Amino acid sequence: MRKIGRTVAGAPVLSYEEAARARGLPLLVAVGAPGARELIRAELGRQGFEETRDYRCVA
Repeated sequence: MRKIGRTVAGAPVLSYEEAARARGLPLLVAVGAPGARELIRAELGRQGFEETRDYRCVA
C-alpha cells in the first residue's frame, strides 16, 4: 500500500482499482510480503482478471 502511486524501476505502482480501469496494459504483480500474492490474485480474479492472460506474478 505504501508504494501505490509511486514509480518503481520506471513502472507505475497501481491499486487494483486503477489496474481494473487500465485494461490492456501489461500488469506485473511484484510483492514480497508473505501472503500478499494470494490476496492480490483473489482480488484480481474477482475483478475479472485472469493470470497469464491479464497479469503475471513476477516477484
